[in-house]
Amino acid sequence: MKKDSTEAVDVSVLIVNYHTLNFTKDAVKSFMEKSSGFSYEILIIDNSCDDQEYQALLTAFQDFPAIHVYQTASNIGFGQANNLGASKAKGQYLYLLNEDTMLINNACYYLLQFLSTHPRASMATSNLYSKDLKPTSSFDSRERNIKQEKKNASLRSMLYKKTTKKIRHAFNYSNEPCQIYGFAIAASTLVRKEDFEAVGGFDKDIFLYSEDCLLCYEILHVLKKEIWSVPSSRVIHLEGMADKGKQTSLFKARAAMHGQYIYFLKAFGKEEAIVSLKIQRKAHQKYRLLYRLAGKKENVVSQSNYLQAIDEELAKYGN
Repeated sequence: MKKDSTEAVDVSVLIVNYHTLNFTKDAVKSFMEKSSGFSYEILIIDNSCDDQEYQALLTAFQDFPAIHVYQTASNIGFGQANNLGASKAKGQYLYLLNEDTMLINNACYYLLQFLSTHPRASMATSNLYSKDLKPTSSFDSRERNIKQEKKNASLRSMLYKKTTKKIRHAFNYSNEPCQIYGFAIAASTLVRKEDFEAVGGFDKDIFLYSEDCLLCYEILHVLKKEIWSVPSSRVIHLEGMADKGKQTSLFKARAAMHGQYIYFLKAFGKEEAIVSLKIQRKAHQKYRLLYRLAGKKENVVSQSNYLQAIDEELAKYGN
């Protein structure tokens, strides 16, 4: 591990590595090639629990004093790994950057420019694109609540998602920033460090999934500050590429459904947390049926894993 610099910087870039060595190296390269106009450091948190991968990261970045690599003693999850990075960060702003991203332009600068001129804004997020530069989910402009969960779980909504060409409420098609009342996907998101710390960072009870939802909820409802989409900031998000072709494991399904429960528990209380799981159960039952009719066996297994995870959560917390 390199010795930490005491020099302050504008932005601390946080990247979590989990058996994604090549993706991480490409993300760092992309960031450094596209970024200018501000000072930064890059903090890579290696969550792999693999000494060889850790050494490979150290070797890859040994000639870059602004890049620091930290190894966790165990896989502590996405949120806690970012919290560890934030605790080491020297920047006034934290740039939450997924390892499976590539910057299209000077994306972080545009986010920084926006936050520096909008004092009520706590967080700004990029427009995300697929590898072939098609719009992909970047945020949800709507609050994530029971009403919205019911709407998302309807058969009509499911079929609409499969047929629509535009991602309503999830991508900024305009040329102007727009305010977000739900959450930003933490793949390319800049947040004021003081605000991140004020809400305690990502929730310690969420290992994976929904941690970004709860962080945004607390920024909006505890700090009473704003979250914005900045479409001039453009980033490719290779979402799921590291797991391409794999069905959703029971481990990930459990993490997702536990994250779901914790988000609703802390935002709205236990009763609504239980209701949210029951809504998810109905949704995944519908998805499993649709995939079964389509003959997609891998997807059927994934949905069965989700259903098992939901039932385990409900058994654990009553009802």
